[in-house]
Amino acid sequence: MFEGLTWTVSNSKGTDTYDITCEEKGFTCDCPGFTFRGKCKHTETVIKRIEEAIDGRVPQYKWV
Repeated sequence: MFEGLTWTVSNSKGTDTYDITCEEKGFTCDCPGFTFRGKCKHTETVIKRIEEAIDGRVPQYKWV
């Protein structure tokens, strides 16, 4: 449904942006935190936006 879409999210300081992409196995982010931990607040932000936009009917993706 959302596979291949990319969202841009600002960092907490507003000095940079990161791209969050929905891939076959889940969301990825190009921030250092995601690279290190495999999850980040940027992907959580996008998931929350999607859930709000479609009234809680979001496909369940696992972190890559």
